[in-house]
Amino acid sequence: NALHLPIASHSVDYLSAFEVLEHTSQPLSVLREFKRVTRQNLILSVPNCEVPFALRRAGLTFHHYVDPTHTNFFTSQTLHQAVTAAGFKVESVKLINPVLPELLTFAAWRMPNQLASRLARLLHRLPGRYQFYLTILLTASA
Repeated sequence: NALHLPIASHSVDYLSAFEVLEHTSQPLSVLREFKRVTRQNLILSVPNCEVPFALRRAGLTFHHYVDPTHTNFFTSQTLHQAVTAAGFKVESVKLINPVLPELLTFAAWRMPNQLASRLARLLHRLPGRYQFYLTILLTASA
């Protein structure tokens, strides 16, 4: 139970919580419990719920929006605010796990998976290309 960790206060140097906060009904209370037990640093990740205009315009969304176990939806800004409100000092917020939307097009063309994957990774490297990311990774100090 993330609301009542069976750990002494300030006894954990590094607390990591990957893909946890979106599943709890009380994310701020969970973050405060993390703060209680953490002596040094917090590392956490949540799904990135900032849907880029290009995806909205195309009628697409990330899978985590339709996952029935997700009760909270964070953007980089709202996650930063929640972690700060819990008493942590945010050190960094990064978007990770890039999405390769070209794979949808290649699938529609019935392109073999291995070729589609290679081509999508190549296109992903083009300068000026808009990037979509699935995950927010945040680090903070206690």
